[in-house]
Amino acid sequence: AIIPKGQSTYLDGFAAAQQLLLENPEAFRLLATTPRKYRCIDDEEGWHLEATGPVIETVPSGKNEWGPVKSIRHNDLDRLP
Repeated sequence: AIIPKGQSTYLDGFAAAQQLLLENPEAFRLLATTPRKYRCIDDEEGWHLEATGPVIETVPSGKNEWGPVKSIRHNDLDRLP
């Protein structure tokens, strides 16, 4: 079934990153080079998860350009209201 725009929080992050690179290379660069701390704590269950890295991670190309997108960092627990 096709979900109308705005009714789903999920999308193809790799395709979105590629589209962002084409439409707004500066925004892509910012998301690919700015480390961000991700943290999720659940005191009731007793777990604490933490990681640091850019939102978009690419495979090093060895050139002065972006390699393929390797990963997208996203966590609903610290992104949604």
